[in-house]
Amino acid sequence: MLARFEYHAASWQACCVTRVCYCVFTGPAPLVAQAPHICYSFTSVTPMVVPATTDVSLPFLQALLFVPVIYSMIGFQAEVEKCFYYFMMFLATISFYTILGQFMVYVTPSQQIAQVLGSGLNFMFNIFNGFVIAYPSMPKYWRWLNRLVPTTWVLYGLGVSQLGDVTGHIVQFAGRRMSVSAFTRLLFDFEYGMRWWCLLIVFGYVVFLRVTSILALKYVNFLRR
Repeated sequence: MLARFEYHAASWQACCVTRVCYCVFTGPAPLVAQAPHICYSFTSVTPMVVPATTDVSLPFLQALLFVPVIYSMIGFQAEVEKCFYYFMMFLATISFYTILGQFMVYVTPSQQIAQVLGSGLNFMFNIFNGFVIAYPSMPKYWRWLNRLVPTTWVLYGLGVSQLGDVTGHIVQFAGRRMSVSAFTRLLFDFEYGMRWWCLLIVFGYVVFLRVTSILALKYVNFLRR
């Protein structure tokens, strides 16, 4: 029960992170919606790349203010590597949602449509990311969706970084005694060695969306004279 409680504490925190990031996704939409009106007049892609570089500073500041407070309040393990990992994963997640919000605005005719579609997309993320149904319990024809959803790797990374190396606590599950790390492998298919890959995958989504959002801003035009 201890492992399950700790896992759900980490998972709930990951969900809180995604909810905070979802607010970041929907909040700036009215401002982002003005970008196409300005950038359609440019013939070069350079003025569109400049805001992409300045977008890095705000998520970094948010992570710097949010992570120390929340990490200590939850009572996660006070280790440098785990604290650093949590900071980087939060930074990657909030950057992902910020750029996803921009992308949705750029590829849709209006801000309102972007927010509706973004809400539906986030709902699908929550269904298939493994929080409601763990990956091993999913039907086989759903599992590819779990691996495709970006928030899967947020939950995976935050959960396994805190519990994947815990061998001192022994839990009893399904009539067997096992360590917490073995419990997470059995019930959630979490491998401790995957934690940095999870972080890399989330940052990969950030880079992909950043590039596609710039291209969408350049080539997708819903304005008519």
